[in-house]
Amino acid sequence: MDDFIVSGNFQGYVYVGHAQGNFDTGRTELIGGKPVPVKQSYFNMYVISPVSSYVSEDYSAVGFKAEKLKCVSADVWRDIQIGEQVQLFFDDKKRVQMAASVAALSAALKMPPSNSTSAEEKPDKPAK
Repeated sequence: MDDFIVSGNFQGYVYVGHAQGNFDTGRTELIGGKPVPVKQSYFNMYVISPVSSYVSEDYSAVGFKAEKLKCVSADVWRDIQIGEQVQLFFDDKKRVQMAASVAALSAALKMPPSNSTSAEEKPDKPAK
């Protein structure tokens, strides 16, 4: 695995790995007259992102946080590499349904990579 640098100027996600597998749901189905355990697939990706800048009397944080995010399928990380800055797109259940390399998106749009790309940011209002 290659080394990578996480930039403090980037306000989005950096992809650092994934896991997938099956877990036993605790339920069974009858197949051929025999009870068979029902398994459920899972797909998780791991990312690093800056902590919130929120500060209160009871809370403050500095630096980065590591997050495990649920994904809809393994296709989410198919076209990204570990260490890449990514933009994530979520479904209504807060699962990642698509991840795109910020560098690839910038190249496709022929724009320089932004230091503040995040799926959670709201786009600017169009100029009148």
